[in-house]
Amino acid sequence: MRRVLLAAPLAVVFFASPMPAAAQSWVVVPASDGADIMSQLFWFTLVLATIVFVLIEGLLIYSSLRFRRRAPLPFHEPPQIHGNTRLEVMWATVPVGRAVGVLAKAAPPTDASAATAIPAMAIRFTLIFIRVTSSVRLPTSVRGGR
Repeated sequence: MRRVLLAAPLAVVFFASPMPAAAQSWVVVPASDGADIMSQLFWFTLVLATIVFVLIEGLLIYSSLRFRRRAPLPFHEPPQIHGNTRLEVMWATVPVGRAVGVLAKAAPPTDASAATAIPAMAIRFTLIFIRVTSSVRLPTSVRGGR
């Protein structure tokens, strides 16, 4: 009976949700050349992701109900093992070393000649910024004066 009470609301939500064919169209009508193929790709990906999500969630719910603990087990803490300093240092420094290596590989060059070198096919352009200022004089009643 509990399973029916659990499955009934899930079934109602699943069957009441809009399917891709019955879903409302977007607010903006797609008008590009590739809009049809993009829409098909979107719906295919959404349906595939939904199927995977439902399967994984179903397996998770089934496993949690099927293999739940029936009676409380006596609690005893396992023996605490410590003293392997070399291992502890290694599992702390190896990830840091890898992260530093990735950062060093991705960082831009600091060599002055490499930083100022212009590739042969580069396009040169100049940006000109013009600063425009104006002033507004407010009446004394707005400024808080008397």
